[in-house]
Amino acid sequence: MAEAAVVEVGEEQKTSVIKKIVIPVAIGLVMTGIALGAMHFLGLISIGGQAPSQAGDAAVEEAVEDDGVTSPDTAGSAAFFFSFYPDMLVNFTADGRAHYLKVSIDVMSRDEDAIQGVEEYHSIMRNNILKLFQQVKYETVKGTEGMESMQEIALQEVKRVLKQYHGNNNVEGVYFTTFVVQ
Repeated sequence: MAEAAVVEVGEEQKTSVIKKIVIPVAIGLVMTGIALGAMHFLGLISIGGQAPSQAGDAAVEEAVEDDGVTSPDTAGSAAFFFSFYPDMLVNFTADGRAHYLKVSIDVMSRDEDAIQGVEEYHSIMRNNILKLFQQVKYETVKGTEGMESMQEIALQEVKRVLKQYHGNNNVEGVYFTTFVVQ
């Protein structure tokens, strides 16, 4: 009987060691899988294929090429993009209340040199665009027409700054990837 009691104690120790090591490792692996799945779903990581930023750029390039708007001299050329970061935030006062505009801006050109110029002088462009946006009336900003007029304002300012500082203003478009008015 003494031998049977010793065997049971040894088996309990093995079981407790397994519980102390295997269960936490299994839980850690499951949690890591869940975290990686969530990050992939949110687009923070890519599993195979292109990196998230390249995949997003490729999707934008494809959308630009598929819209049917190409000029003869740029047909087939690759589009290059520059994203202003962080988002721009502008405040308005109308009807005695504070209103806000939050906008994310991407600049597109088929001329890589122009995009390098945008990257080099984007601080000046950002400053000037913010000043111009603050001069616009809140009522003007609302709606699709307001968004389009703001895009035109931003495009003209980007071209003006590029021409002044870089000598090349071959920018085709300014796109708002976020446009929130409150």
